[in-house]
Amino acid sequence: MTVLRRLREHPRLLFLIDGAGALWSAFVSGVVLITLQKYVGIPQQALYLLAAPPLLFVVFDTYCYLTYRGRPAGRLRTIAGLNLLYCLLSLALMVRHHDVLQLPGYGYLTVEIFVVANLALFEIRTAKYHV
Repeated sequence: MTVLRRLREHPRLLFLIDGAGALWSAFVSGVVLITLQKYVGIPQQALYLLAAPPLLFVVFDTYCYLTYRGRPAGRLRTIAGLNLLYCLLSLALMVRHHDVLQLPGYGYLTVEIFVVANLALFEIRTAKYHV
């Protein structure tokens, strides 16, 4: 059984993965990149803005994981939608601060958007599988 098939058949694990990824994003944006701000070029306020939503996602994902009773479609669509909004926020900050962003900043934001958007799309497909 492939990993993706296992995740699709056991969607509770997706909440765990999403929450761990959100915690990682909050840590990188709110701690690591703050110390490396002069190298990435993302302003400190923008980094804090990027760190806040994932902390809320961690709370939601943890709640979903701990209270899972089957029928995950609604919750998966919710977190997928929030993840896509986070991608839009990241893209908006990239556009807004294009004049000060340096290559590592562009790289981080691009990879973050790619990973989170693909996770969100998989969550949407999994939600459809469980309707």
